[in-house]
Amino acid sequence: MKAAIVILAVLLILALIVGGAYVGRRNQMAIKREAVNAAWAQVDVVLQRRADLLAGEPRLGLDELDLVAVRISYVDRQAKLTIMQFVEEFDFGGF
Repeated sequence: MKAAIVILAVLLILALIVGGAYVGRRNQMAIKREAVNAAWAQVDVVLQRRADLLAGEPRLGLDELDLVAVRISYVDRQAKLTIMQFVEEFDFGGF
């Protein structure tokens, strides 16, 4: 009977440790996801500002499609960099 209680206690402690590690990792991922979203919001602000400046320059001869192509190219490149940085920075800790 005592052995069963000890085994149950060890399993309970082990479950708490694993659960705590899982919750901690999820919280880290949520924090990093919010940081990425904030960074993308800033990218959108900068891109909109640049588009507004370029659209105000008639001598450049850029039409709306050119601005969209520039934005798509920039966002695609930034997305690849962000994913690579996220993978490099995030320590999966054996999970």
